[in-house]
Amino acid sequence: MIIRRNKKPKKIFVFYGDPNIKSSTSMILDSYLDGIKKTGIHTVRVTKLSEMDFNPVLECGYHKIQELEQDLVKFQDNIKWADTLVFIYPNWWCAMPAKMKGIFDRSFLPGFAFKFKKDSDGNRTTTLVPMLKGKLAHIFIWCGSYSPSETKRKMGDYSNELARGILNFSGVSPVRVDSFGPSSSSDKKKEKWSKKIKKFGSLGI
Repeated sequence: MIIRRNKKPKKIFVFYGDPNIKSSTSMILDSYLDGIKKTGIHTVRVTKLSEMDFNPVLECGYHKIQELEQDLVKFQDNIKWADTLVFIYPNWWCAMPAKMKGIFDRSFLPGFAFKFKKDSDGNRTTTLVPMLKGKLAHIFIWCGSYSPSETKRKMGDYSNELARGILNFSGVSPVRVDSFGPSSSSDKKKEKWSKKIKKFGSLGI
């Protein structure tokens, strides 16, 4: 892995998607933010899932758009504001936590994250128009039970839902994924991971 130096200031939105703020996943958040602070050139906004108040269920699909709670409006504003999107969360049943998934169900709406072109008669076509182009994303996943490689070997690609199904679909590219674990790993190994994550934070990627 080659990490190139980039001294250009970035606007970074960090989303911490672990409902349990005291879990092992917090190592990733703390390390990334430490990396940002050490450079002093990036601007960062941080949102924690545990502090958000909203209904995660998209009750009627897109047949009837629910009014967005203030925390979801703020989430959308942070997405639009940022150059770099950082998502940190634990791997639960080969996916993100349910409440975190609800944020995308509720806020990545037509007209915000994507839309479809219309034909000359005003009917929707199948031609996708991604609306979040020009942003890059970095996904950090904590695998508590197994190492990332063993998790992928046993259960398949657990990052696809967010990396491709949501972010790439909406135009975010490139999307990088780094996974760490398991929780039983040695302190020496965790320190090595922490240094790697701090480097990413310092570069704003």
